[in-house]
Amino acid sequence: MNPTWQAEMVAMIRGAKPLSGDLFAGSATLTGEEQIAIYAEQYRLRLWDAFAEEVPGYLALAGDAGEAVVWAFLDAHPPGHWSLGRIADGFADWLASHGAPVEHSEMARLDHAVMSGFLGADGQTPRPEQLADALTGSLRLALQPHVQLLALTTSVQRTRSVWSLGGAQPAVVAGTFLVAVYRVDRAMRHVELEPGAFAALGVVARGGTLADAVTAAVAAEPERAAGRLSAWFASFVERGLVQIAP
Repeated sequence: MNPTWQAEMVAMIRGAKPLSGDLFAGSATLTGEEQIAIYAEQYRLRLWDAFAEEVPGYLALAGDAGEAVVWAFLDAHPPGHWSLGRIADGFADWLASHGAPVEHSEMARLDHAVMSGFLGADGQTPRPEQLADALTGSLRLALQPHVQLLALTTSVQRTRSVWSLGGAQPAVVAGTFLVAVYRVDRAMRHVELEPGAFAALGVVARGGTLADAVTAAVAAEPERAAGRLSAWFASFVERGLVQIAP
């Protein structure tokens, strides 16, 4: 096939150009335009299935209105790879920039964290006794690749958790929710963190030392950190949130 014709057909199927039957011979039952329309419709169905798989929380929260929003995003940002992998990347930011309710953009951000975490690798989890080595600087820690930290202003993580287990979707409420999304075996989990714990993990995520993480934790909760530091860092190891830096 002529490469120029092929590029035009792909553009029509993707929705980047209006449908035209000029490149199709047609048949006894279908015009050329109807033939290309079949390919375009199949492609849109595939797009929808791929996108819905990545943002189930958003679609459950947005309800019927979510479909039109998804198509508006895809029309503005058609996927550039045949696999359609990570087709929803950028969706949360797009929602926020287009005036969507904050709970919608935050749910999309949570969906993205869940998808990223599910595909993330597993690093070497330190043993509890190795934290002392990390504190002296002889061992460096990093977040596990499957861990995502989210500072949310709505309770979308609770709504998504209940919904994913088949329960009635609870109302989203406003607040401050510091969340770590992580994987256990092949299942995604989340935990709501205290400010000091979240601050410490944030430093680890940015490549800081464990001593820096302790300093950040104390700054976030100066009155409570001394009594909570051991529990926070023990929980990081128990939940598999941190790894020995590669």
